[in-house]
Amino acid sequence: MELANLIGTIGPLEVRGGATGQIAALTYDAAAAVPGALHFCVPGFRVDGHDFAEQAEAAGAVALVVERFLDIDLPQRTNQPPPDTTPPEPIKLRIDASGQVFWNESPTPMSALRNMMQSEVERDPNNQPTLEIDTNDDADYGVLAKVLATARNANMQKIGFVKK
Repeated sequence: MELANLIGTIGPLEVRGGATGQIAALTYDAAAAVPGALHFCVPGFRVDGHDFAEQAEAAGAVALVVERFLDIDLPQRTNQPPPDTTPPEPIKLRIDASGQVFWNESPTPMSALRNMMQSEVERDPNNQPTLEIDTNDDADYGVLAKVLATARNANMQKIGFVKK
């Protein structure tokens, strides 16, 4: 079967590399891979088939089915959806003239900020929301310093200030 026809039939989420070549066999054991094989890299309980992809390539496999892409010069397809990299909505943190902190317009005690910030970070540490800080000109600088220290301690990576 032609690799391009197979890809068109099964509709993988993503294909990397060229989609040409004849599929002569289906394998999941790299030791059993033969020239023309479509090799499935399957993670197991003791070993991960992705670790043997180069062995399958050396045996003549023409393409791989993977759960994560590998640095190998073979066509690869995956059924795993790509990670969502859409940035989350920013957190609007406001400090008014009296020093009251507002989290998305809800009054929030300073003692609750760290847990709220950590929850946001834990949701996706690699795709955190931006903490947008809006401080009233008459606000006590000490409150802002505490907010910034709390954000740092919660490992927030994106902090911005609202310019008026």
